[in-house]
Amino acid sequence: MKFAVMSYSATEVGDRRVAKHRCEPQIKIVQPCPTIDTVFSERVAAEMKRLCTTYDPTAGEPGHAPWEWSGPSLGYGDTGALIVFAHGAPNNIPLIFYKASRNKRNSWTPLFPARVSAGISKDAFGIDLSAEQISTRLNNVGQRNLARSMAVLKSDIPTAYVFLVLGSLSHPWRLNDRVLANRTGLPMHTLSNLIRRMTSFGWIDSQRRLTDQGAGQLAHAKKQRHLATEVVKSEPEMYYPEMLRRPI
Repeated sequence: MKFAVMSYSATEVGDRRVAKHRCEPQIKIVQPCPTIDTVFSERVAAEMKRLCTTYDPTAGEPGHAPWEWSGPSLGYGDTGALIVFAHGAPNNIPLIFYKASRNKRNSWTPLFPARVSAGISKDAFGIDLSAEQISTRLNNVGQRNLARSMAVLKSDIPTAYVFLVLGSLSHPWRLNDRVLANRTGLPMHTLSNLIRRMTSFGWIDSQRRLTDQGAGQLAHAKKQRHLATEVVKSEPEMYYPEMLRRPI
């Protein structure tokens, strides 16, 4: 008998803790849960934690200690999760996001009062990436030329996803799907499908290293921006009449 645990999202710590169960479950998630530690560098993460602690709206109130029900400044379990759902916010996000201050002199209005996200437009939720978001993520992994090419790829987002994954595979931890999902912002199942497709195309090998064909695809994508500029410049100006005359 085999056991599996299915969840929409999970933090790295939670994933490891469940995996250690003696039934050795297979864990299936859709989207890795980002946290302060996984999103930011060690230096910036320390600054973010200090920010959350300094501006904790519950500081000085009864039950603020970590062993009480209210939890520490970074949320339940000191997690510092950075995820919110359309139906509500989890209790392991920093308190500054959902706790209001009782101090009238230093009032604090959270983004998600009492962990309710109903006031946020539903358009703000979802995991689809726009061309601008993909461009930003490509910049984050050092693919600046490829990011500038996104202007040409806006009409074909799936193709842009492929280039996003190819650009991310040029960095360490390419065999770790969770790291790649965090790096690209893609759901786990989308990422797995893209990895399989690129392997079948011969763009990456069994160790997810870029092959000559894969490197050629990246080089081709980077050229698209320059090609598009040349096409625009070479197109003749369209003629249109400025006045109408009666037919003869």
